[in-house]
Amino acid sequence: MINQSNSYTPSYAQPHAAANLYANTLPFTYAAGSALFTPGNRVDKTKSGVSSLTYWLGFEQMDRLYQKGLKHYYEKHPKVADTINQNPILLGIPLMMLGLVPDILAATAIQKGTDMALNHPKVHGLIHRGLYSDTGHAVADKLRPFEKKANTPIVKKVLAFAVVGLGLYFVIRAFLDAKHFGQDYRQAKKQNPDASPYALEASMVNPSAS
Repeated sequence: MINQSNSYTPSYAQPHAAANLYANTLPFTYAAGSALFTPGNRVDKTKSGVSSLTYWLGFEQMDRLYQKGLKHYYEKHPKVADTINQNPILLGIPLMMLGLVPDILAATAIQKGTDMALNHPKVHGLIHRGLYSDTGHAVADKLRPFEKKANTPIVKKVLAFAVVGLGLYFVIRAFLDAKHFGQDYRQAKKQNPDASPYALEASMVNPSAS
């Protein structure tokens, strides 16, 4: 439906392998960082890492549910889908950002529940005995040199810069993809005013099939 070569794939239709990898590993990298940089003993560090992990896993799961709900709503309301597709920056991105509210609320609730469980005397005791067992001592001895190096100021700055830099890159990429998608969609709409928004969108994210 769009006048473009089959050999051309717009950036918004290309799989974001790096972005997906960044998102999928985010809970684990944050958990590792939280455990690594939290002051205190092994129990404190472990609790911090598990708490961070559950927060980000809960955040991602809630975000998937929110995005799925939005997609389902668009599929049931073609006029809304058409309006969003024509204005992905003014309307689409704010709707996606609105999902941060339930994402954060759900993640915070899950994290607080996890913290309560971890601080229960019996759970605390199990963690303490496991971490200060012979196996726990052996693992800690092997990780100690890495922990010392990771806690140097230069390493902390490099890691922080990498996380922020990658996040910023993916935000800018998403913004540009939305901009180009809106432009292509409006062009396709002019060429095929009677086509459904779903057919137009499909022809854009799958140009080789159109």
